[in-house]
Amino acid sequence: MRKYTYYTLCIYMFIVVVLYSNQSKPTRTVAVQMTAEDDKVFTPSSIPVLMYHSIQPKGKSNLVIDPAEFDKQMRWLKNNGYESITMRELSNLLATGRSQVSRPFVITFDDSYEDVFKQAYPILRRYDFKATVFLVTKTINTPNHLRTSQMNAMKSANFDFQSHTEHHVDLRTLSYEAQVRELARSKLIIENLNHEPFIAVSYPAGKYNSMTLKAVRLFKTSKKRSCRL
Repeated sequence: MRKYTYYTLCIYMFIVVVLYSNQSKPTRTVAVQMTAEDDKVFTPSSIPVLMYHSIQPKGKSNLVIDPAEFDKQMRWLKNNGYESITMRELSNLLATGRSQVSRPFVITFDDSYEDVFKQAYPILRRYDFKATVFLVTKTINTPNHLRTSQMNAMKSANFDFQSHTEHHVDLRTLSYEAQVRELARSKLIIENLNHEPFIAVSYPAGKYNSMTLKAVRLFKTSKKRSCRL
């Protein structure tokens, strides 16, 4: 039976994800530094994972970045030979140690804001980059958040969608059963969108406990298996 490894990666901010691999022990939190001289040994600490939230002009929050600055960052990455991969591709890379690109990195967006489609998506397309969006599934098709038609357009450009839970709550405040429901309902929506099993969870604010890890272990499923809500 395959095991799980819980990778905590950080660059600029923290992101916690769950990946499926053949290893059983959790890694330590690692600080990933982006340089043009990164080697090609693919380990959790050698692949930059960038986490963004909102892309808006004149943003006044540390979770908001101006589109011009975002474009500047993407241009630097492109000019320095980086090629984007999704969380699904990162999971496969860490499981096999192999990649089709020589300098992979991951772009992620938390919270499913609509400006990811309106502001970030055109910039990423300009540089032939793709990204993973961690969806708060209860917000889909609500004001200022991603709509189904927008996500379908992004999916056609090889963007990936993974779980940021159903309601974006601090999972530590929930019972084990409530955590299972948060993940299970999110899982069903995401798998319907992706047409393949979900493989990653970004914990809201990076907060989780032992019950969270236990809940996540329930969702190692095949395409033929569904979860009970």
